[in-house]
Amino acid sequence: MKIEKEFDELPIPNSAKEHSYTAFNVNEYSHIKIGKDSKENPSLLIFLPNQKDNFKVSKYKLYNLKITHNLVCEVITKNKREEHVFSLISFSGDDIELKKYFIRICEILIPTLGAQPDKNKITVTVNKFIELFKALKEPPQKTLQGLWTELFLIHQSNNPKKLIKAWHTMPEEKYDFSSEKLRIEVKSSSTGTRVHYFSLEQLNPPSNCKLFVVSILVNVLSGGISIEELVNDISKKLSDDTELIEKLNFITYSTIGSELSKIKNICFDYEAAVESLKIYDSEAIPSIQDIPSNIFEVKFKCSLQNIEPSSETISSLVNNFM
Repeated sequence: MKIEKEFDELPIPNSAKEHSYTAFNVNEYSHIKIGKDSKENPSLLIFLPNQKDNFKVSKYKLYNLKITHNLVCEVITKNKREEHVFSLISFSGDDIELKKYFIRICEILIPTLGAQPDKNKITVTVNKFIELFKALKEPPQKTLQGLWTELFLIHQSNNPKKLIKAWHTMPEEKYDFSSEKLRIEVKSSSTGTRVHYFSLEQLNPPSNCKLFVVSILVNVLSGGISIEELVNDISKKLSDDTELIEKLNFITYSTIGSELSKIKNICFDYEAAVESLKIYDSEAIPSIQDIPSNIFEVKFKCSLQNIEPSSETISSLVNNFM
């Protein structure tokens, strides 16, 4: 991460003033800086040239974040000292991993602010910071294995933009990827056998929709590919589509929750996943029939070992997404 590297290279501010930061400008965003305070913690400094955009609420603090508006700060950029009024989103705490996380979130959300940030854009960005840090206090919303296989499918796709647009925004949604007339559900197994959990409702998509199940066998591998590496590589493939990059990262980090440290420590065998990937038409998967109407949430395990896979490929499925 370029921003993380530049932040690490910033010196500690040498000033007697309370609100002093060494800082650097972020690419073409002349009104936005990343700063380092006397405790070596990062801040996102947002300059508001229009005083009419000043905030009534001056500051608040939660989830390792400190939000301060209308604050006069001394900013030292390449030995040049200036004082301006800023809105600040600051990290507070001693956790190195959380500090890196904060810097990454800055990199993701800065495009949301744009070259001319205003009060509304700052408010939206602050709320996203709060939501992403709040997620770190919650247990994971699904297994790391499940998240890895969904990211793996996006990474394997010839058109990751289409898949991310179709990707569920909440893990509890019925299907992993949805378009108007197509659903894709990703199932994984680490046992070496193609046995997966299904819900009866899941195997019964709307009458005008086709459902395909992507089955992947996964293995933990110390020299494999991590979730963080998949996200970074997919982000590169998205080029300058900042909205999709934001969605990719937002879903990933909000899903991981309190297991943030495992995003780069738990790795899976990428090549083995490629070789094992098979696609099944849901109509070929055995299900349970004639369930009484007063019985709900029926779930079961099903082996796909002896079921003929579909001739569909990831590319052909993705091409059918809107």
